[in-house]
Amino acid sequence: MDFTRSRSAWDYATPLAQSAWDNYQKQWRIYGEKSLEILCDYTGRAQAAGVNSEFLQRTNEPGKGICQAAKSWQADLIVMGSHQRKGFQELLLGSVSNYVMHHAPCSVMVVALEPEQSESTEAVVEDYQVA
Repeated sequence: MDFTRSRSAWDYATPLAQSAWDNYQKQWRIYGEKSLEILCDYTGRAQAAGVNSEFLQRTNEPGKGICQAAKSWQADLIVMGSHQRKGFQELLLGSVSNYVMHHAPCSVMVVALEPEQSESTEAVVEDYQVA
């Protein structure tokens, strides 16, 4: 009687899962690097205009992270964009700007993004996905 082990679905799934995880990490790294470039650019523009500014790139709940950073920096003002989602879409996706307005330790100015600005920000993810 031959008791050699036949290949199971697990034998095939493990390398596929590892490959998917590696691809996900690569995409996340590229996204983070591009986001960091954007943050550096905006900070440079603000400083060139004489506005004291700093940035912080974190991976956490955005609203809480923004409020925590503002508190630790003793910020006077938070300026942030809004996609202007309303109704059901806002209910499903939440609103970072709404959270920050209600929990920030300082004043908050929400700037309405033009539709093309909103789309170009979201396109960063699409432009840097790795197949």
